[in-house]
Amino acid sequence: MRLLPHKKSYSLIYLLLSTAVTLLFLWLFFRDMGWHAIASLPSKTQWHYLVAAGFLLVPGFLLRAWRWHQLLKNHGSHVTLRNCLAPILSAFAINNILPFRLGDIARITLFKRILIAEPATITTTLLLERLLDFFSLILIFFIGLGAMPLMASGPFFSYILSVACVVTAGTLVVIAMKQKISRSLRSLSAHANIPNQVRLIVQFIDDVITGLFFHGNPRALCKLFVTSIAIWLTEIAMFWCVGRALAIALNPQGSALIMSISTFSTLLPSTPGYIGTFHYLCRMALELIGIETISAIQYAILIHAIIVIPVTLVGSAIFIHYLGMHTIPALRKMLKDRIGS
Repeated sequence: MRLLPHKKSYSLIYLLLSTAVTLLFLWLFFRDMGWHAIASLPSKTQWHYLVAAGFLLVPGFLLRAWRWHQLLKNHGSHVTLRNCLAPILSAFAINNILPFRLGDIARITLFKRILIAEPATITTTLLLERLLDFFSLILIFFIGLGAMPLMASGPFFSYILSVACVVTAGTLVVIAMKQKISRSLRSLSAHANIPNQVRLIVQFIDDVITGLFFHGNPRALCKLFVTSIAIWLTEIAMFWCVGRALAIALNPQGSALIMSISTFSTLLPSTPGYIGTFHYLCRMALELIGIETISAIQYAILIHAIIVIPVTLVGSAIFIHYLGMHTIPALRKMLKDRIGS
């Protein structure tokens, strides 16, 4: 008798939870708004600033491609920079259309021939990307807190600062002792008495530490971290441009705070495209720095559209161009494998 739910049952539960969370956050987002707020958007918007915001997607994705290219090269791949850009855009597009972050799975499995790398290697580089983005966003979030004097001086800031200090200290310890840690992990994985599952986990952790710290090359790590900061600076500029499009006076710190809080919303379960969760947290961030509700709602709608719609259209076209229409059934199979037929 089965005592635990099947994997597909967990996926179905997650899908239902994501839908419920999306509906809840959409209600929280729209509850104080009259529909005239949306109807007035076209006449209120300065469209040249929106065009500028859209064009800022280009340097952002080029920087993402360059960073991933460096990570893959460090793991022995001879992939070109051009072939790194296509999987990234395709993955973003798929994540905006399909649930379960299937875009990341497609990036690992469907593009392995183009990337000239094994799925395990691609998975490791994706995890390294997430770590670099996480540390970059944490730093930007703290800079953005300067736009909120009350929160910056309160106990919330002290708690977050303590957590950040612990994480930073742990990272520095790993950097300082990376060679000893790597030797210990390799010795453990070579031990004959450990289960194969544990051995695979240990080898994966060793690959992450080795890949992230570039075999003792701190300069390469710093270059990647600076690139990650530059990626998010283009996002901050995009958020600032959308503010200008609606005549909202955002300074760089305020834009940084709104961008970081909105991006952290992607950690919550939601439907594809982060509908609802992104909108509400973006609105909340704007209201925290004193922007009125109607303007905050209009802003959240516009910035989400700028981030999602162009990437989805371009990424879908690139996916079809690189892999062809015959790959669509593979995506359908991935989805069926998660939730069942």
